[in-house]
Amino acid sequence: EALLRKGEPLPPLKVFVQGVSSGFGPASAIIRHARDRFRVFSGGKLEWRKGQDIVVEAFKRFSQKHPRANAQLVCAWSNSWRQTTLTILNATH
Repeated sequence: EALLRKGEPLPPLKVFVQGVSSGFGPASAIIRHARDRFRVFSGGKLEWRKGQDIVVEAFKRFSQKHPRANAQLVCAWSNSWRQTTLTILNATH
């Protein structure tokens, strides 16, 4: 917005959308072998308001309901700010 007000050109933009990549072909073409793990990924800033405690609880319930899924929760949670990281202690799940 500041660049537009100054009359300066905007730099080129690229959009990276989170989700499933459709570049590997249709979902029906993906074959999952029975012994393969079903992986669930959760990433982001570690703090209570982001709901990681809910992710863990949901994964626990999923694993109990579907033990044959051989599920694995893969997390990439981080936070550079100790004060907001400590809010995870408010978790109720």
